[in-house]
Amino acid sequence: TLTWNRENRIAGGSQSEQGLTEFGKEVIRCLNREGICTDLSHLNDRSFYAAVTCAEYPVATHSNCRSVCNVPRNLKDDQIRLIAEKGGLIGLCFYPPFLCGEVIDALFCNIRHLCKMGLENHIAIGSDFDGGEMAGEVHTLSDIPALYENLCEMGIKEPVLRNVFFENAERYVKTFDKRAELR
Repeated sequence: TLTWNRENRIAGGSQSEQGLTEFGKEVIRCLNREGICTDLSHLNDRSFYAAVTCAEYPVATHSNCRSVCNVPRNLKDDQIRLIAEKGGLIGLCFYPPFLCGEVIDALFCNIRHLCKMGLENHIAIGSDFDGGEMAGEVHTLSDIPALYENLCEMGIKEPVLRNVFFENAERYVKTFDKRAELR
């Protein structure tokens, strides 16, 4: 990640006003040269738009849809489209304050919204198990199989779930690995 919630020498986080710095642009150019993905999670809007323009391998490892849960840490629909247009991936975050509701229901709403946008090939599981305090039904890795089953029972089709839970992330990594090899 380029930053956390506040600002640093690279960029401004979702709780700051600073944009992407000149040093931050150089960091992204270095990531691009090395074939390393640029994580756009935690950025404020100003930093996001500058970073996504520079990033060749964009990903939001743990972010949700702002149209589903209107908090600054989540992504706007146009931001999500910009990531997808560059072949990027949006990993859904399980941190309760970014869901605006019960975990499984909110994840269902995020997946459904992204699918309605035609982006079922750009969704993954992001979690935030390593940083956020989780609550509810999905708070450890061992809860992932039950999440899959619950989402299936709620009406998300198996091919979409396979994409979200595994295949999209695998495809993303293989694609950016190939692109990096060609450089």
